[in-house]
Amino acid sequence: MPPVNYEKLLNPRGLRHPVAAGILLGGASAYAAGVMITTWLHRKTHGGVEYSEGTKKVMHGLNLTFTGMPFIDWTDHIVHHAYPDQENWEALNEWNDRRPEGAPEAPIEAFRDPYSVKLDGYKKVLFNTPGLHRRAKKTIVPFLLDLHAFDQESGLEDRQHWPAHFRNVDIEEADPEAFRNKYPYAGIVMKAAGITATLGPVVAAAEAATHVGAMFAMAGDINAVNHTGQKKGWINRLKVLAGKEEPVPDEKGEYAANILEGFEAVVLGEKRHKDHHDNPSNPYLAGDTLRRDPGGFIIRRLVKRGWASTPGAPEIDRAA
Repeated sequence: MPPVNYEKLLNPRGLRHPVAAGILLGGASAYAAGVMITTWLHRKTHGGVEYSEGTKKVMHGLNLTFTGMPFIDWTDHIVHHAYPDQENWEALNEWNDRRPEGAPEAPIEAFRDPYSVKLDGYKKVLFNTPGLHRRAKKTIVPFLLDLHAFDQESGLEDRQHWPAHFRNVDIEEADPEAFRNKYPYAGIVMKAAGITATLGPVVAAAEAATHVGAMFAMAGDINAVNHTGQKKGWINRLKVLAGKEEPVPDEKGEYAANILEGFEAVVLGEKRHKDHHDNPSNPYLAGDTLRRDPGGFIIRRLVKRGWASTPGAPEIDRAA
C-alpha cells in the first residue's frame, strides 16, 4: 500500500500559499456577508426597502450561504433604535399591564438596547456584539412568535396591542418550517465543505477564521466605534473606547456618529451612523454610489429593474 500523501490531502490544488489563498477567499466571503447584512437583514428590518418575491428567494439563498442568520433574529436591532442606551422598565411594565388577556408577557429585552455602549460598555460591544445579539434574540424572538400565535388564536389582526416598535415586523420571514430557519447554518457548512473538498482543509480553515474575524470586527466597529460621540478625530475615538474620555452626545442625547464622511463605503455605507439613527427607515445610508454606499448602490439598481421598492426613502429618492 503506497504511503498517504498528507500534503496533497491538506492542499489538493497544490497551492503555493494555501493560507494566503484562504485569507483572500475569507475576505471576499466576509464582504459578501456584509452586503447581505446591510441590504437584506439591516435595511429591510427597518422597512426602508421591500424586495420582489424573486429577489427574496435569491436573498434567502445568499444569506443562508454567507451569514447563517435568520431574518427574524435581526428584530433585536429594532430595539437598538427604539430605546437607544436604555433599559426601559416603565415601558415594559406599562405594556405588560395593558396587554390583552392571554397575550404573552414581554421580557425586558423587548425594551432594552441589546448592544449599548452605555449599558454594556465599549469593550463588550466592541469585541462581543454577536454575543450580546444572541442574548437578546433568545427572548425577543420567542416573545414575538408567541404574540403572533396569540393573534391567530384570538383573531386580532391590526397589531395595535403589540409594542409599537415591533408592529411592522415581517413575521412571515420567521416561518419555523422554512429550511433557512430550521437549518440556519446549513449554507455555511456546505460552503466550508465545498472549499475543503476542492481546495483543502488549510484553505478552508484560513477562510473560516478570516470570515468570522471580519464579521466580529465589522459588528464591533458599527456598534462601538460608530457610537463614540460627536467629537472629531480618531485619537478622541480611541480615548473614548479606552474609557479615558466620555463621549459627547448629540442634541437627542445619543452617541451615534458619522465617521469617514465621503468614504463610508469602507464599511458598506454603515459609517454614516448618526444619519441612520436620525432616519433609520431610509435605505440609502450614505447615498447610492459605490464610493460611498455599495448597499445603496445595489438597492438603487434593483429598484430601477422593478425588483425592489423603497417605501422608507425620501420621496425624491423613491421617484428616482
